Amino acid sequence: MPQIDEELRKKASKIFLEQQNLVRIVAFRTAPSSSLLGDIANEVFITFVEHANQWDFNRDLRPLLKQITRNIAMRFWRDHLKNLPSVLQEISEIARKNAEEEAESDFPDLEQELLALRICMKKLAPKYRSLIESYYFGKITLDHLAEKSRIKPGTLRKMMSRIRDVLKNCIQNTLAKGDLDVE
Repeated sequence: MPQIDEELRKKASKIFLEQQNLVRIVAFRTAPSSSLLGDIANEVFITFVEHANQWDFNRDLRPLLKQITRNIAMRFWRDHLKNLPSVLQEISEIARKNAEEEAESDFPDLEQELLALRICMKKLAPKYRSLIESYYFGKITLDHLAEKSRIKPGTLRKMMSRIRDVLKNCIQNTLAKGDLDVE
């Protein structure tokens, strides 16, 4: 493997870090298990940086990152299949093909979905937005969040479920209307 100069390595690392959420979303959609998301993201990072001398950094590299992520996730599927009994292998292969087809069809809309999510997050009441941001982006456990906000854990779980439903409906409506103007 050719040596990559430090400047290219830094550029590739920076771009990957900027697009890490995109990589995780694509991995989530195509991975055999959500427990493998970190492993897939790590492999994408290594592959992206190791081949930095092949990338044109003046272009949008998101499609490339999506393809690398998809390829690595599909390799994880193949490895996952090897350890299953034949009946489960067949079922998993069908699931893998469905995930692959869904991922291919959804790639162009991913940026729109993320934009719709940002728009819908702004529409949430501050209290609910804070809960979602703390849990998903601050990585605070529900139990700790319940204690911090003085809400019973069961009540908070139901509340989070309702907030997710509201966000899902908002995203679907926003995409259906094509109303992607950031306010």
